Amino acid sequence: MMRNKRPLNPEHTQSHLPMGGLIRSRINRLFTILGGLVVTHTLILWAAEPLSFFEAVWLTMTTLVTVGYGDYSPVTPVGRISTILLMFISAITLLTLIVSDYIEYRFYRRERILTGRWIYKMKDHIVIINTPRSGGEQYFMRFASQIRSVPEYHTVPIMLLTRQFPGGLPAELSDCGVVHFHGAGNDPEALKSVHAGSAKHIIVLAADESDPMSDSLTFDIAHRLAESNLGGRTTVECVGDHNRARFKALGIRTTIRPVRTYPEIMVRAVVAPGSEKVLEDMFNYERDHRSE
Repeated sequence: MMRNKRPLNPEHTQSHLPMGGLIRSRINRLFTILGGLVVTHTLILWAAEPLSFFEAVWLTMTTLVTVGYGDYSPVTPVGRISTILLMFISAITLLTLIVSDYIEYRFYRRERILTGRWIYKMKDHIVIINTPRSGGEQYFMRFASQIRSVPEYHTVPIMLLTRQFPGGLPAELSDCGVVHFHGAGNDPEALKSVHAGSAKHIIVLAADESDPMSDSLTFDIAHRLAESNLGGRTTVECVGDHNRARFKALGIRTTIRPVRTYPEIMVRAVVAPGSEKVLEDMFNYERDHRSE
């Protein structure tokens, strides 16, 4: 029977903790130790060798990065022994570990971004909850291009909160500057992860634009947002017109009918509330008939 081997990294024994935090804390700890070794070695050279303080620092740094210009070198036994113990054995090894951990962290971060599990630091952004049942990629691309054609929204970040892209966003959508978080709008932790509280606008799309039952999910999400006093920033899609009063009672800023082929209507609802009603009426025969 094979004996248990000692794990190489803390995340192997502390898998219940966030891996990114473990890697960052280990890098910080290694940097602290490395800094202590560099300072100690510099002071020893300054005291034991016929070198100025700047020359001692220069010799320590060139030794650490294994450049070795050869312009200075320790000549005393104390200087040489300290260089072997503090630099060759300890400091250079620590520097290698730091570089290795940094590369590992970059791979970890990239994997989390691709799978929608990276928490971005965002403020004054647009959060879009849910994804159209069909044609979601095209809808988001057109929405992004239209919203960024408005001068004050030219550089606004767009965050998708959806479970539609578990393997990562399509390249065309990522090229539009859109990012996503893998989660659901009725999950408080997911709303916290996309920083809904600091968003400039929140858009809740209907899960199914042809099914009035999707209003139930939309209402649940809207209710959670209203509880956080975010109703004034929220625009929702409502399939059944008889449900609009319920959203209005929550203090939702704008309620519109799902029109997937024209994301421009949603853009107008976000940047100029009220103007979307004119566009909606263009697709409403009953309203046109009554106005005759």
